[in-house]
Amino acid sequence: MTIEDEIRDASDPVDIVPVDWLADSEVVPELQRLGRLVARAQARAARVVAMAHGRGLPQAQGFGSVTAWLIATTGEPPAVCRSRVRVALALRHMPETRGAFAAGGLSEPRVRLLVEAREAAPEVFARDERLLVSQARSLSSRAFPKAVAHWRRLADPDGALADAAKAFERRRLCVSATWEGMVRLDGDLDPESGSVVMTAIGSLAEPWALRQRGCP
Repeated sequence: MTIEDEIRDASDPVDIVPVDWLADSEVVPELQRLGRLVARAQARAARVVAMAHGRGLPQAQGFGSVTAWLIATTGEPPAVCRSRVRVALALRHMPETRGAFAAGGLSEPRVRLLVEAREAAPEVFARDERLLVSQARSLSSRAFPKAVAHWRRLADPDGALADAAKAFERRRLCVSATWEGMVRLDGDLDPESGSVVMTAIGSLAEPWALRQRGCP
């Protein structure tokens, strides 16, 4: 039996029923189920990449690096392949993360955040990995990055200051008028500056929202 046959015969296939047959109440659970399947597939792919690296397959096939081999193998952009190789190799040292990823309990973006956290302070991460994985499972998409950032400030204060300085240096904000008279905003702000701007915009938008609802 080929790998493709095994996938088709898996107990949790991608296509259970035609999409058009889903009731309204089944749409969200179906998306969540598919998200778990995607995570499991990505975790397996990471294990395959790590295995290929361990066996020296890329070099044996004439490639100078695992990333170059993955680019040629998958056709994905270099940046995507570099990120996936980075995650695959890091997961060898992250048992809690690796297990949750393989079970479909963590999405690839959350795994990348955990990998970045480990790179900042490997020893402290090994101590706190179970807690961080629990937070990755339970916190919202907005709260989890903040939790990781807070952990990094405590685990690696010097690195956190350096990251903050780099973010500050990369700040940019462009404001321009379009030919229709509208005003276009575009930019990247560090967390503190971004918070100030978002608060200011929110204070301007609130009266408009109240008027829309008919409030005085």
